[in-house]
Amino acid sequence: MNIKTTIIMVNSLLLAILLSTGYENGNKHNEYKKTLNPDTTNRPANISKQATLINFGGDDMPVLVWVEYVGPLIDNGKEYSHIQGIKFSYVKQRRSYTEYYENQELRSTARKFNFKASRVLEFPGEANIHLVNGKDSILMFHVLGNESRRVHRGMEFKNMSTISLNEFGEYVADTDMEFNIKRDDKGMYILTLNNGSRVMYKNVSMCKVSEESVSFLDRENGRIYLLDRRCYLELVNKDDAKKFQELR
Repeated sequence: MNIKTTIIMVNSLLLAILLSTGYENGNKHNEYKKTLNPDTTNRPANISKQATLINFGGDDMPVLVWVEYVGPLIDNGKEYSHIQGIKFSYVKQRRSYTEYYENQELRSTARKFNFKASRVLEFPGEANIHLVNGKDSILMFHVLGNESRRVHRGMEFKNMSTISLNEFGEYVADTDMEFNIKRDDKGMYILTLNNGSRVMYKNVSMCKVSEESVSFLDRENGRIYLLDRRCYLELVNKDDAKKFQELR
């Protein structure tokens, strides 16, 4: 066997090894991707057929969550059809909870959406959710803040959801803020932020105002919307809206 023949055989052998290794690694990669595919996770008996399995993590660290529409907010026996509940069921952590969402057009009755039999699209995270029913879809933002409370400089603060316009002119969830709201002796409302800023509001309806009745704040105009679709607080000084646009 001459040297030339030997070199060809060695090269062929190396090529075969490389191809085999590449094929094996490719299979392993495909298998790994397959394990991350949400479709491979069995649907639990307590999860409806409308629920969508969404990966809130990445391919390297998947966080699989079943997300489904569960109905409107019912508070103290009253139903709020413009505030809708979405249930999140984490697969690995085995925990579930419901968050609530709104849409400005729904609140103003400018549009309608059939939530029954709707499903949540694969929209990562919990700040905004996108629901679809047939050819109709709707984008909704998180409201009602969360249950956290804390005392700062002798004053108790609650968490409040806020919204702002995105580059497409859609209202989406913005950064939450801590607030305290109290009525003064003149019938006005004082909103105190955790940085010490105070903003004066007036009630433009006959609705009862409390921290628990607040749904969200619109950073664009500073308006505070309450649970009832007819109820909101208006800024006494409209220039104060700049404070919310600057504060994140």
